[in-house]
Parts: sequence; C-alpha cells; structure tokens
Amino acid sequence: MLPIIGLTTTYKQQAIGIGANYLQAIYRAGGLPLLLPPNLAEIPSYLDRCNALVFIGGPDIDAKRYGMENHPKMNLLDSMHEEFLLQLADVAINHTRLPLLGICLGCQVLNVVCGGTLYRDLPSEHPSDIVHSGESDYPDKRVRHHVTFTLDSPLLQLFGSETITANSSHHQSVKQVGNGLKVIAHAPDGVVEAICSTDSSRFFYGLQWHPEGMLDEPPHLNIFKALVNATK
Repeated sequence: MLPIIGLTTTYKQQAIGIGANYLQAIYRAGGLPLLLPPNLAEIPSYLDRCNALVFIGGPDIDAKRYGMENHPKMNLLDSMHEEFLLQLADVAINHTRLPLLGICLGCQVLNVVCGGTLYRDLPSEHPSDIVHSGESDYPDKRVRHHVTFTLDSPLLQLFGSETITANSSHHQSVKQVGNGLKVIAHAPDGVVEAICSTDSSRFFYGLQWHPEGMLDEPPHLNIFKALVNATK
C-alpha cells in the first residue's frame, strides 16, 4: 500500500482547498495524499492515519504567537485555522516521529512551534535588492533567486549542488531559529531558506520556497521522494 501523506489545506471564507501541485508532488513521489481540513478534535485521528505530514503555504501567523505585535502589512490566518496548524505541528513534533515537511508558511509554523520568531514584513524589516514576493514571467508567476546550502546541510546530497535556483513567493521568513532546529540554506541576502531538526535521525525540514511549483525542474521533486522514502 502507498504511504499516506497528510497535507494541511488553505481555509478562507469557510472553504478549504489546496494547490494541485502539492497533490501531484505526492503522487509523483510515490505517496497517497490525504487532505487534513482544520478540525482540532480530529488531530489524534489524523496522526494515527498518516505516515508523514506536509504543512503547505498560506497567510501569516499572528505575531503574538512569537511575542510580537502584528505588522500593518500582515495577512493573518483565520484564527481557528491557525490554532489547528499550531496544535497539529506541536503534537507531531513532540509526540510522534512522523516525517515532517513545511513549505513557506509551513516552514514558519514549524519554526514558531519550536519557539522561533519571524520577520513580519521582509521589505521593511530586512531590506534587500531581492524581491521575495512578486510576479514574474515564469509559469508559476513566482520570482526566482539562488539558494545556497550550508556545508553541513543534509539537503546538499538530495539536491546535488551547493547552490540551486528556487522560486520565491513570501513576505515573511524565519528570523530567530527555534529550539532544536538549525538553518541549512540562505538566499543571497541572508534570508533563511531552509531549516531542519538538529536530530539527524529524523526527517524534519522547512523550506521557504515552493518545490511543488518546480516539479519538472530537477531536483525539486527529490524532497518529496525523500519524504515518502522516510515513511518506510
């Protein structure tokens, strides 16, 4: 049987959804995607049924979750959805050994649950020549820039190069890394692009870019293959 990969969803105006690229990534990696609508009571059931979890992209976590005030340019998650994501991540991190992958907002969720903080608005709090959130002529409309892995990054072998090209569609990112986590990739301006657990025996990664949007550009599918393989 195919391993079941649970994916969080978007939630807006009482409707849930997910980008088709996330589903294709799991299918092409050899897993069976299972959507996890925000429901606090179902968290134990979700964790019992899933062999791994993917926390997908979305709006912003309330800054009070990491001891700060909200920035005027923040686009906040629905409060119920936010509580679900944080509780699901907390239980998964601290009470299971499930393989975990966070993408964009998902990376930020994992970091905040581990006690880390975020840049609330990158353009004003981390000025740079790189526009991390903007439209381009690429099919996924996201701008692109280089991402460089640290020399001790477990992703070096997975991606096959110290520097890769990644898409970019975010106005927040990891600021202070959470407890038990380390930074393993940066953008040219120093913005954190990937984190992982300091426990090398665990599959636990957060990526600030969207590998599901680059499945036809090797080796971005590899992170999903590695997630599925980690369930075995």
